Amino acid sequence: MFTSGAIGSMQRASSTQQTQQTQQTLQGKPTHAELTQASRDIIHEVKNMLPNGAGNTSTPKAPQGIVRKLIDQVRKDSDIFDDSTLNGVIQSAYLAVAAKSGNCGENAMIAFSQAFRKGIFPIEIFYYPRGQGDHAFAVFGREPDDPGNSPGVICDPWGNYTGDFNDIVKFEQTLWTYPGPSGTPTQLIRVDRFFSDPETHYRNVTEKLDGSDIMDMSFAEGDERPGLGPDPMDIG
Repeated sequence: MFTSGAIGSMQRASSTQQTQQTQQTLQGKPTHAELTQASRDIIHEVKNMLPNGAGNTSTPKAPQGIVRKLIDQVRKDSDIFDDSTLNGVIQSAYLAVAAKSGNCGENAMIAFSQAFRKGIFPIEIFYYPRGQGDHAFAVFGREPDDPGNSPGVICDPWGNYTGDFNDIVKFEQTLWTYPGPSGTPTQLIRVDRFFSDPETHYRNVTEKLDGSDIMDMSFAEGDERPGLGPDPMDIG
């Protein structure tokens, strides 16, 4: 369990002013171009929130053994696949940010939570099950029953990808050697526009969570060995 202290500034990664500006820009039905830019901005935010990176990448930012333990702890405390509700996603995202570490699932949850806080709707998380790609990502603005709206924008911070949801094959080709996964991605959660003040809801969900703000363990530029310092928490 994460212990001690509030996570503080990261959890509030987007300042109130930035959030208000985004809500003003995207109020009503955002255009496809606006959703695309929002995805790119959020990918940048997520990368800044997770300086330790992922535990399943060929280009690690931090010692992967420790990162994997931190991610395992996040999933033990709050797992989206055990609680695929809005609050469950927010809680998991919050704890991943505390650990400064996350694989594709945590990246997708944080992207989803950031979009929620900014007033971007509808928002979804899709995933390919284990054995069929084993990957999760967020989608913004998909309105399949309204052809006049955006077809939806994929936001995948783990894969550093923004693109049209209706061109899912192109997305798959960037992640896997084609033909890639078998089957189509499964929707895990969708939230439509029914929150008048999403930032307040976010704060209400996270205010009672107790997560320690784990140190940045990413490699210094040009440093072949990470200087980890003291163990940031008991992950034994």
